[in-house]
Amino acid sequence: MLSSEQEVLNKTQLNESNDTFDASQVVVISQVLPRKQGNPSNPDAAVVIDKKECYVPDPKNKYRSVKSVSSVYSMFSVCGIFTMMSVLASSSFCSIFSVNTAFSIASANSVASIASVNSVLSFGSVNCVGCVFNIPINRGALGTCDKYSFTDEDHTKELLYGRAYTTFTPASNDLSEEDLVNDCCLYTHSSEAKKHRVQGFIVNSDRTACMMFGETGDAVLGRSDVDTAQDVYKPAQLDD
Repeated sequence: MLSSEQEVLNKTQLNESNDTFDASQVVVISQVLPRKQGNPSNPDAAVVIDKKECYVPDPKNKYRSVKSVSSVYSMFSVCGIFTMMSVLASSSFCSIFSVNTAFSIASANSVASIASVNSVLSFGSVNCVGCVFNIPINRGALGTCDKYSFTDEDHTKELLYGRAYTTFTPASNDLSEEDLVNDCCLYTHSSEAKKHRVQGFIVNSDRTACMMFGETGDAVLGRSDVDTAQDVYKPAQLDD
């Protein structure tokens, strides 16, 4: 038997040494595997392994993930494939119910989108960038305007002399100048303003209405009208 041969070898080594060993202090850290688990080329050879250092991976766990549940090649994911920090996603990053996405929810091939396909920064859109239900979100659509202050160095005022304009008066009275400008700015994006090709406006001298200048109008801007204005406002984006 192999174990008997090992005991004879241990006794021989102890007898050849001048030191004395206490059998209670000997710790066995290895084991002899059965012959059928040995080297196939040499069935008689014993294989000695360390239980603590040897690890044979289970073929069933070859698709193991890190801190994930029901996932494949994923990290911090739930029911994901090739994902990171995602839920019910495939090839995604920080996404939920998505495929090939990043920072998205219920989307496909999208970035920072919700319920969208092939989109970026969108909601309920397809093949769109910065859209809501396929309607682009831009500065003009939000009704914003750019403000330009008159200075002595430029000749902006001279360019406004003689321009055709129409007067726009908000429905509300006693508005602050800021609220007046906001209402006038929203008007520049209206269908009526587009019909008259409004290009900008200035606030009148008593700060009660706006003088919309463009290609058409019922009056012209005089020098006094322009000189009393401190700023000129133009739509952030004009539609052709």
